Amino acid sequence: RILKDLAFWDVYHEHCSYFSKGSLARLFRSQGFDVARLWTDYDDQYLMIEARPSTGTPTGPLADEEDVQTLQLEVEDFARRIGPRLDHWRGFLNLLHSEGKRVVLWGGGSKAVAFLTTLGMQEQVECAVDINPHKHGTYLAKTGHEIVAPDYLRSNPPDVVIIMNPIYHDEISRDLNAMGLSPRIVHIDVDPSTVDL
Repeated sequence: RILKDLAFWDVYHEHCSYFSKGSLARLFRSQGFDVARLWTDYDDQYLMIEARPSTGTPTGPLADEEDVQTLQLEVEDFARRIGPRLDHWRGFLNLLHSEGKRVVLWGGGSKAVAFLTTLGMQEQVECAVDINPHKHGTYLAKTGHEIVAPDYLRSNPPDVVIIMNPIYHDEISRDLNAMGLSPRIVHIDVDPSTVDL
């Protein structure tokens, strides 16, 4: 998913390893397991495996496993396509900033940190919003953006909210509507060059 969707915000040091379906299955087989099933969950953000110790002849690849050559092509494609995507995001945020638009990120975790640090953005984004009260009054690593409670937006209404995890779109939309706010909502996984403001 990271390679195909150019999900650069999900590449950060806390993730100690990255697997595709094929590489995870090959790892388990090399350590004496039979792989029964592979799937993704949480809007394809998590890779899951069901395996058991092998009792004989190792099982072959499952239908949805990619081979090493296919994975290599996906990595090369990511490397070729990521530059323009980063440029689009930088241009989008710089345009909003030049127009005096107030932009906030919704989600004060690792995706927000990776998003901002990869793009090298600072003043283009005002803050990060998070529902976790333990994060309120703290700051994103490296960029120093304050993490605020959703209620902060009542007195500081944003023009644009960039959702760090689109799986929470409905919940965030309800929260914004309940506060009487109607900013433009942009998902992190869209190509910003296609966003009509």
